[in-house]
Amino acid sequence: MAECAPGSVVESHGLSAVSATRTDLRLTAADGTSFLIHAFDLYENVPARFDAAGVQRLSPALSSPDNPEIETVTAGEDGLEVEFDDGARVLAPFDWLLTRRAAQTPLQPGRRPPASGGPRSFGYAEFMTSDPARLSALVQVTEFGWVRLHGAPCEPGEVLRAISAFGYVRETNYGRLFDVRVEADPANLAFTDRGLELHTDNPYRAVPPALQVLHCLRAAPGGETLLADGFAAAETLRAEDPAAFDDLTRHPVRFAWRDAANILESHAPIISLGHDGQPNAIRFNHRSLASPHLPVSLQTEWRRAYRAFARILSRPRQQTRFQMASGDIIIFDNERMLHGRTAFPPGSGRWLQGAYADRDGLLSAIAHLARIEAGCTVAAIEALFNSPAAAQPYGEDLSIAAHMLQTAHLAAKDDAPPALVAAALLHDIGWPLGEDPHELAGAARVSDWLGEAVAAPIRAHVAAKRWLVANDPDYSATLSAESQRTLIVQGGAMTADECAIFERRDGFADAVRLRRFDDAAKDPQTVCPPFAAYKPLLHRLAAAHAAQNGEL
Repeated sequence: MAECAPGSVVESHGLSAVSATRTDLRLTAADGTSFLIHAFDLYENVPARFDAAGVQRLSPALSSPDNPEIETVTAGEDGLEVEFDDGARVLAPFDWLLTRRAAQTPLQPGRRPPASGGPRSFGYAEFMTSDPARLSALVQVTEFGWVRLHGAPCEPGEVLRAISAFGYVRETNYGRLFDVRVEADPANLAFTDRGLELHTDNPYRAVPPALQVLHCLRAAPGGETLLADGFAAAETLRAEDPAAFDDLTRHPVRFAWRDAANILESHAPIISLGHDGQPNAIRFNHRSLASPHLPVSLQTEWRRAYRAFARILSRPRQQTRFQMASGDIIIFDNERMLHGRTAFPPGSGRWLQGAYADRDGLLSAIAHLARIEAGCTVAAIEALFNSPAAAQPYGEDLSIAAHMLQTAHLAAKDDAPPALVAAALLHDIGWPLGEDPHELAGAARVSDWLGEAVAAPIRAHVAAKRWLVANDPDYSATLSAESQRTLIVQGGAMTADECAIFERRDGFADAVRLRRFDDAAKDPQTVCPPFAAYKPLLHRLAAAHAAQNGEL
């Protein structure tokens, strides 16, 4: 199919190239990032197919052809007009096309593999009033499986207010809120002074609550809290006893619980795996494990595997132990973290309140807060670009800001990946920051803003110049007079030993590639896209970094 020429209309809306085949539309944004939109996506998902709120599709499932094919694509004032082989015509607005690119980079963090160390705690007041603190705390639940807040008011029902800061309560037969304290006629062993073995809650439900939140209203001696990362324990079992791991992932077993008003039962494996083969849910509660309902020939081996997993969980190095203080709140992943407690003396008065929540709310809150933080990050970067410091020359015939824009333009034209385009755009940001050495100062700030994938080439781009001088006989002649001068200050050509060390550095190839863009981006006559063209790219990278790390 003939390429749809971008023309001035397309370029003015943030696109530098548009081409089409019968099955796909390929677009290149002004920042150099390319992405595909399938014909079916165009047919089904343009804004006109949705209600006024843009949330629900208007057309029924069978209203679209199985494999629509693109006949023509025409650039109009408002977007791309696409005609399909069945005669249907749709308008794909320019802003919608760019949002499809962003949709291909999910913001929500996936569950991470078992992490070393542990989460830091947060003040409850900070968690409730500060978006950055709340984002950081919630990300730690996805990273480590739990987080601890301290200093909450010791008022009944405060745990519900804590949940309202990121989601909604999951009500069960225990109610919206339940008390964990000694009762005269306990319906659950949790309501006694007994110690509780590590377990996950509610495994007898078809869909157990994903999150549990516990608030200590009154601390007391004893009753030490225990936590263990079930994913880490499962991976240990896989490494030490693959047959046992296989038994616990392949065979569903029965969990059951009942009282006067409820009869609850489920069938599920102890360890559930995701599509990638990694653990994504643990159900382990010996108090609620019913007869496994396995063939007799399998029961002996399954019980051996079950006990092997229990022994791993009982190892001290698998457990985190701490005493909850009055005002402490812990939020933990009930499908990953097993929790328990040691016994406490009768009559001690220990009182916790708890509630459940679903993971959707937490992940939605992370994505929302990450987008807010990304907006602040991009605004801070833009302010630096527009600052008087960035408008100054630095020994060349153009300003620092113009040089960085030209470097990014060259990276985009060379089909560099998004992180490297961003690194090219920000490689000299240390100069307007007014800190020296500029490459280290800039990389430190960019790492906080956008992550190490962007910061690493920036940190190494000065060293890459020294490496190129040592390894490319023709390179020195291409350097500007200012670069020749700074080369001497920076240490000159690398020695053989320095080269060997530099070549083993993560991001070595990207740093060298960035350096070549840098050296070529010093033509004061070059016209290139403005900073605004790169704002969508920066926003996506900043939001993804915030959602994955919460380091604000």
